[in-house]
Amino acid sequence: MGVYTVLLDELFGSDLLDGKKQPSMMDSGHTVNVGYSYKGFWRKAPLLGKEPDIASAIADIFGLADPDVRGGRSPHVSLSASTVFSAHKSGECLHSPMLKLDFQLTHMLNVAVFRFTELLPELDKQDAATEKIAMLNRTLAMDWDRTGRDHFAELKRVKQQN
Repeated sequence: MGVYTVLLDELFGSDLLDGKKQPSMMDSGHTVNVGYSYKGFWRKAPLLGKEPDIASAIADIFGLADPDVRGGRSPHVSLSASTVFSAHKSGECLHSPMLKLDFQLTHMLNVAVFRFTELLPELDKQDAATEKIAMLNRTLAMDWDRTGRDHFAELKRVKQQN
């Protein structure tokens, strides 16, 4: 959870986003949930001066060599993310820990989070996850920005190839 908290702190505190972080906690008799919620918007382009270099900023924040910066970045669209560590309580002990991550960002930021996660050395990918990651990589490789593209038909075509 710490890896994602550091990442989201940097993202929502960057020159790209106008955002804030809110801690959360829910403690019941048998379960504890602790984490953070992030909310924000893309910063509006400055009237005077230079806009930040989006690709460089995303590359720096996420540690990516060549980020995918396709998609919009409207300052009117709300962005959010959350990290929640959950565990069952038994006396003084916590067991069955689980990490839940939720990202409601724009395409370029969601892809950056995906690429960041792929690069985590401690990530143990199961066979089923490896297949889904490969499918998502094929989908992301498509030219989504082409005008008039039938995205649903393209997804069906890619799925049929597999």
